[in-house]
Amino acid sequence: MTNIIFANQKYAILQVEFARVGAHNPGPKAMSMLDLSNPEIRWVALAEGMGMPGWRVHTAEEFTDALRQSLATRGPSLIEAMI
Repeated sequence: MTNIIFANQKYAILQVEFARVGAHNPGPKAMSMLDLSNPEIRWVALAEGMGMPGWRVHTAEEFTDALRQSLATRGPSLIEAMI
């Protein structure tokens, strides 16, 4: 089984919620609450800590290579696709 995480490092759904309550231009402090990069969630490290291989990819070519490796790997694995 291959788990794929499309990681944009943001809690983007809350931007929609801000707009719904009329906060169309939230300040830096409010925007910092939507940022999931401080501290950065290291999905591959979490996967490896649970005994499964993982790959972090930045390009379509890297994704293709990681998917090929993942499908050739016995058991679960994880691909973190940075977007």
